[in-house]
Amino acid sequence: MAGWLISGVYLIRVILGCFFKYGTFSLIIAALILAALQISASIALNRLSHRSAWITKKRPMVELLFWVIISVFFGIDRYLSGISSATPWPLLIIAPIILKPCEPGYYSLFAAILPAALGVAEAAGAFSGGSPRYSLFASILFAFTLGSIARLQGLKRKAELDQVLANQQERERKIMQLKDAEVEIAARIQRTLLVDQNEEGPSEIELDALTVASNAVDGDFYGLIPYSASEIDVLVGDVMGKGVPAALVGAALKGAFLRQALRLIVEKQGQLPTTQELVTAVHGAVVDQLMDLDRFATLQYIRFNAENLIMSFVDCGHTPFIHYDASLGVCWILKGTNLAVGFTDEQIYHSYEIPLSIEDRLLFYSDGISEASNEKKELFGEARLAEIVRQNAFLPPRELLRRILNTAMFFASGEGFKDDVTCIAVAIKPIDIFMITKSRDFSCELQSLAGVRSFINLVLSEFPDETKEPQIAEAVAEAAEAVLHHINKDTHSASAVIAPTLGPEPSETKDDARNGVDELLPAAADELEELAPEGKLIPTLMAYRVECRITDFWIAVRIIYHGTALPQKRGKELHVCTKTWPDSTYVAQGQDNLAMVGLVFNRNKATTV
Repeated sequence: MAGWLISGVYLIRVILGCFFKYGTFSLIIAALILAALQISASIALNRLSHRSAWITKKRPMVELLFWVIISVFFGIDRYLSGISSATPWPLLIIAPIILKPCEPGYYSLFAAILPAALGVAEAAGAFSGGSPRYSLFASILFAFTLGSIARLQGLKRKAELDQVLANQQERERKIMQLKDAEVEIAARIQRTLLVDQNEEGPSEIELDALTVASNAVDGDFYGLIPYSASEIDVLVGDVMGKGVPAALVGAALKGAFLRQALRLIVEKQGQLPTTQELVTAVHGAVVDQLMDLDRFATLQYIRFNAENLIMSFVDCGHTPFIHYDASLGVCWILKGTNLAVGFTDEQIYHSYEIPLSIEDRLLFYSDGISEASNEKKELFGEARLAEIVRQNAFLPPRELLRRILNTAMFFASGEGFKDDVTCIAVAIKPIDIFMITKSRDFSCELQSLAGVRSFINLVLSEFPDETKEPQIAEAVAEAAEAVLHHINKDTHSASAVIAPTLGPEPSETKDDARNGVDELLPAAADELEELAPEGKLIPTLMAYRVECRITDFWIAVRIIYHGTALPQKRGKELHVCTKTWPDSTYVAQGQDNLAMVGLVFNRNKATTV
């Protein structure tokens, strides 16, 4: 700006000189050339100062160069035009001081040296044939006096501004100290109240947990509660909000679970409450307070039973968990339908039971890892997480968690974790339990439902004391029918989900396909072992698989197919079967475009095979 101002002042000076003091035509041309050179130099220096980082750092020197150039040009102008009544030297002496009175250092002194020297020379008669001009001496002295006063006032003002800035920086430093203290308090709350140390649980279940705090303390929490040598409960949750308030709400929720568990155990005379009863009791105890605080918490409460090899869970709006199915080599992504705790006082919570198998892996996590983003704003996502679990399913839980954390940190290396990261990994170790598995693939046609009923009845016929046989067969057929309708709906909405090239062989007719359904009904139970060929882990694209697993404690039927999972709505219980209800029904979306509907029927513990 100084360069432009100087150029404008000098241009006016030249124009006035052209009309009043530049006598000959040659002198006028010389003055105009000097003006053009001055304007060009100012423009060039301004552009160069904005483009060059070095000149930006040396900006005072660049601006000083403006004053040097203008003083030289004025000196040449004075030499060419001779004596003028309007001398520029006092203005050039005082201008740098007035324009930047608070400039530190000797900037204004250096800027005034050249015009002062030229002014003294003119006053001594250098441009007027030796005739001194005493009035010019007085003008220069007056300019120096005014400049000194402006300089002193500027330095005083600068000292005041520096003091104000120092006070503001001190206040900001104290505020940051208070925030750091708040973060440290919240971190202590997390370490002592929100995060449990690894507890000794059932020997058949290996479990490990990991938590990584982000830059801002959030409301992630988890707890491990071993009840007996065969049962352990896992709690993982996330409170809406950040900082100490969220951490305190998380600590209060953990305490509420412990209090309500103790109360229900006493009321039930030592019997352990179900996960549904416990979550419902906690919700009833805290929902009013949470709604008053305008806060809610998403969480999952899980119970592992090593003796029955089954997992019961209640999902309250939390992130889905990942179940690695060792028998298929596929990861399933499961979630419930309940709303968050404290979201509404009208929520009725439902639990789900998931049968487990030896060498299965489960991963429970917070959204801090699934929503971690990289420089391209891509989310880490559940698909990447599931693939890591599948590729490293052979690792123990602790090593699996490290592998997950390292991969996620590398993915989000530029951005870092914006939220707390909490992960709990569970491995099902070898256990001595009776379990048989029978499975069969069926063509994706409604005519296959008769074969499904016959298959289930045939499997259950090996257990003559099974009283639920008719209900189980009917429920499985009803679930299979829902799956077939869902597949057909997906097919019609996508125009052609099942490509013709993936269908039966060209020589196979539609009647042959129907006959294939009849072939699914073996004459003897011994043939069941051959219905699912060894090594064929997943059904073909044109078929769905019905798998029946039986233990002394439960009967689990899974319907596995290609496509999307049956839709679930938050806040509403999942109903796949409307005529005959299993003890538990769940749906899952898997890798490799697989989906599943699971039905669980509890048996008498005394039943033996």
